[in-house]
Amino acid sequence: AFCASAGVEDAASAKHAPSAVLPRPLDLSSEVKLYMARTDIRRPAEATSRQCMAGAGFAALGFAGVIVGSPAAAVYVHGLFALGAILNTYKHTVMAQHELASIAMRNVEEIVLLPSSGAVVAAPSTGDGSRGDEESTIEERLRATPEIELRVTTTGLVLRLRITQPAAAWEGAKYSGLIEDERLSLEDMSKALYLEELSGWGKPGAPASDDPALLTALLSSGKVIVDQDIQVNQSQDYGAFKQPADGVQRFAKLLDGIAAQKTGSSQSSGGSSPAGGPGARSAKLEIEQIGKQSIISGMIFLTAGMLYIGRWSGSTTGDAVKDPTLENLRGKWKERFA
Repeated sequence: AFCASAGVEDAASAKHAPSAVLPRPLDLSSEVKLYMARTDIRRPAEATSRQCMAGAGFAALGFAGVIVGSPAAAVYVHGLFALGAILNTYKHTVMAQHELASIAMRNVEEIVLLPSSGAVVAAPSTGDGSRGDEESTIEERLRATPEIELRVTTTGLVLRLRITQPAAAWEGAKYSGLIEDERLSLEDMSKALYLEELSGWGKPGAPASDDPALLTALLSSGKVIVDQDIQVNQSQDYGAFKQPADGVQRFAKLLDGIAAQKTGSSQSSGGSSPAGGPGARSAKLEIEQIGKQSIISGMIFLTAGMLYIGRWSGSTTGDAVKDPTLENLRGKWKERFA
């Protein structure tokens, strides 16, 4: 009798026990600007373009000085010097512009959480077994949201992404088995983009966000991209960031490469992908670095050319070589063109 009464009490308590409490999905009824860059990279890019032109000019003068300063060298050697001058000029003009365009297509200016047609309107409390917004962490609510649409605007491109929670090894149809979901995640893609430091909210020049906690959770959530649409950003003045005709295809190929790399690393590590959050890199610093390298390279070649010219125009007395003078240089040029 005691056991029977205990069983009745257990059944009654189980009947009145609350059901499993679930976090409430995100409110997707309105647009949320998750990331807004405050650093303008157009002015540094214009300065870098000028520096690249100057560096190419310095290097061309340097190669010319080497050619003039080595009159005894074979013709094919002079030809190699001339080819070097052409290739160096191409690198610091054409290739540098392509590099700036590549940075532009990966420099994030804005990330917007788009409203969804099946939006869940947040409520403070619940009678359906769901917790209110203040009772759930942002990570829990993010996991409870089945699908999210984002618009990622870079300096060169506009990306519309549809992301969802990755399928576990025992879930799904196509993405099932003994391996994890191999689709490209938002976290993987963010490592290839230029994002400013996300820990400096409120500081001068730091990016702004309507919901910093949601942005941080989203970038490290592991949600995978199920659909993407890439278009050229037509709303900005290109200037130094003019995208090539195949800019969209290049970015899509970049994403495919990241996905292939993820698959390879997952297979080599037994199905576990490396940990780590999105890396914060500054596009402005990389752009400035291109200009500095061009100037330094041009000055090195120019110095070499000046040394060759100096050795060629120097006067000799016995075994001692004196520093060249303008008169020596003038005389050498007269002899050269006589």
